[in-house]
Amino acid sequence: MSAEWRVVGPEAAGRSWDRDLLSLRDASLTQGSAWGGHKERRGQEVIRLAASEGGEVRAMAQAFVQRRFGAALAWMPGGPVGDLALCGEGLREAVRAAVGASRLVVRIRPYRPYLAED
Repeated sequence: MSAEWRVVGPEAAGRSWDRDLLSLRDASLTQGSAWGGHKERRGQEVIRLAASEGGEVRAMAQAFVQRRFGAALAWMPGGPVGDLALCGEGLREAVRAAVGASRLVVRIRPYRPYLAED
């Protein structure tokens, strides 16, 4: 499967993010805009990404980024959510483009068991 991952800007970081998030399988509080806002207020860099197929949001990921010495860690507690089969190389490359670090570690942690279709 392929999907187009895109960065979701701050203008959509509230209700529209949560609306789309709640429409997906196994949405989690740590992927919601309130938790992302809390992390931002505490100085954490937050990026939000969504994957669409045929104009429909199929998967989403909110990453908390830590940078050290030219490298970055993008941590996604509770995510990504939605169709995990879409969360391969496309997600990794979208995070890499958004973060812009020369070295990057992406750590995902969905809160649901992996399914056969994942």
